[in-house]
Amino acid sequence: MKQRALKEWLSGINGVSSVDCLLTDIASDSRQLRPGVAFLAYPGDQYDGRDFIADAIKRGAAAIIYESPYDLPVDYQNTEIPFVSVPHLSQCRAELAARFYDYPSKKLPIVGVTGTNGKTSCVDFIAQALSQRSESCSVLGTMGVGLWPELTPSGMTTLDAVALQRCLFQQAQGGATVAAMEVSSHGLALGRVQALDIDIAVFTQLSRDHLDFHGSMEVYEKAKMSLFQQPGLRAAVINIDDACGQKIVQQEGYHLSIVGVSLKPSSALDIPLVCVRDMLVHENGFDVLVSTPWGSGWLAIPLLGKFSVYNVLSVIGVLGCLSWSWEHIKAAVTRLQPVPGRMQCLGGNDGPLVVVDYAHTPDALEQVLLSLRAHGESKITCLFGCGGDRDRGKRPLMARVVEQYADNWVLTSDNPRFEDPVQIEKEVLAGFNHPDQGVVESDRASAIHCAIQSADAGDVILIAGKGHESMQIVGDQELPFSDVEIAKAALEQRGCCV
Repeated sequence: MKQRALKEWLSGINGVSSVDCLLTDIASDSRQLRPGVAFLAYPGDQYDGRDFIADAIKRGAAAIIYESPYDLPVDYQNTEIPFVSVPHLSQCRAELAARFYDYPSKKLPIVGVTGTNGKTSCVDFIAQALSQRSESCSVLGTMGVGLWPELTPSGMTTLDAVALQRCLFQQAQGGATVAAMEVSSHGLALGRVQALDIDIAVFTQLSRDHLDFHGSMEVYEKAKMSLFQQPGLRAAVINIDDACGQKIVQQEGYHLSIVGVSLKPSSALDIPLVCVRDMLVHENGFDVLVSTPWGSGWLAIPLLGKFSVYNVLSVIGVLGCLSWSWEHIKAAVTRLQPVPGRMQCLGGNDGPLVVVDYAHTPDALEQVLLSLRAHGESKITCLFGCGGDRDRGKRPLMARVVEQYADNWVLTSDNPRFEDPVQIEKEVLAGFNHPDQGVVESDRASAIHCAIQSADAGDVILIAGKGHESMQIVGDQELPFSDVEIAKAALEQRGCCV
């Protein structure tokens, strides 16, 4: 990227007129700094970036832009690096980042997907559909960031505002024609998507999650709904079978086109629908009679789970809003492939069928277990755990779901982070009516091997919670760990085809 002058970038901000330098980039993470890069230092939700100014100086920061009021240590003031104080920097960082990168979100259509579950699948399906027309899709979400399918893990569902604007700039420069991004409730509440021109917003569904951050379902719901008040939004695709989705549609003051998604053939809401008129379930997916504003017909959906049908309907709505013809939509949908770690199937045939899924909330786990029941009569074993330093209230709820919908269960560790795994297990076990009728194995790898080795041919083993993840977070360490790879090894050890 070409160099930008500090004064030109921050024009209109008091105190910048007396200093200037050339910048090659900006960053809000001091670890990303190198000569020529300006450091934006402001209070965040976990850390205060101003505490890392000394590190930024050591790394060769070209300038320090910091939130005031703040008492700079005297030794900072003796450096030759320009220091610029900006009141409320944390609130205007998104606008400043967008300005630095020349407003990349104005250069390509952006689809933002929010909801408790389904975000990753919808974004990946959109990218798959675009690739079938040789279009390059910028993806930003849980699976990583980049031009699909070459994604780099980011560790966040929605990047911080500065990194988000940089990624969009780089991917637009790299040839992206559309950007599809997951928009988390954290990202909305913390202002990460401010100064972003989102063209199409998608709502999948709402269920309990992240109450450790939001405090209540009401606050969580409000955060999700705020996406649909984003300035510049021109269209929305909304699951109206969900109560929150209906609230979004009924909000006043919209100036956008709304398309509803439903498994029901009609609605009292006066909006165009992408809906199901008939549905046949088979062991490999669904045959669905779909009606849309752009055309109707039977579609073969090669995916498991009723929630997958909702995700596909949402993607149909997005493609329609992107002016695709019905024939192109139909062709793309029937070629969709499962997303890694989302109802990913391994084994089967001469051994147990292993299904790896990211389900880590009570509702998601219930939907996955119900879906597995709908596709066959096999005995189901659910292997699951709960993440540490997250919503503790959902732990007993997870147990109740498993006890109700699975035949057998194995409780193990997830990402314990800084919590004691044994204490997490105790809080989960409190939700079982019969906690002695399952297996508790804290070592997740051992638990997976045990479940697969002890299963009968034809059984189904659901490994829930981590999905695509390639690491297990224990304390401050990220240890290599993949449910998929461990399950493959266990199946091979048993002599089964993977």
